[in-house]
Amino acid sequence: MAFDFGKYLSSAEADLLEGRTPQLTFKAFQDGWVKSFGETAVEEVIIPRRTYMRRKAKKERLNEAETDRALRVARIAIHAARVFHNAEKGQRWLQSPNRKFASRMPFSLLKTDIGCELVEETLHQIEHGIFA
Repeated sequence: MAFDFGKYLSSAEADLLEGRTPQLTFKAFQDGWVKSFGETAVEEVIIPRRTYMRRKAKKERLNEAETDRALRVARIAIHAARVFHNAEKGQRWLQSPNRKFASRMPFSLLKTDIGCELVEETLHQIEHGIFA
């Protein structure tokens, strides 16, 4: 069963509207992002390895920037699941080398805003039947 990233996006939106800074708990991050994409992938895109290990040992919340990157990944994972009509298929697409991205995994591009836009644009093209 796929992890429900949507509830964390909704919660983050509510936090922002109420003047709070969204911060994921380490447990939510571990149960969702790490289990869905693996430690190596999340360390490459969301949180550096040493920081990840420190947060894990101390069970600390992710900071604002880490939470923002995690929520960016969540948004794209939800979009991929919608495009492929299945969360696992969407995650597989995100973690498979793609010629459009010079044989890089779309997931690896999510560490930057421009990379995220490229992946999102490609998902829109797939969704609308445009060769991507």
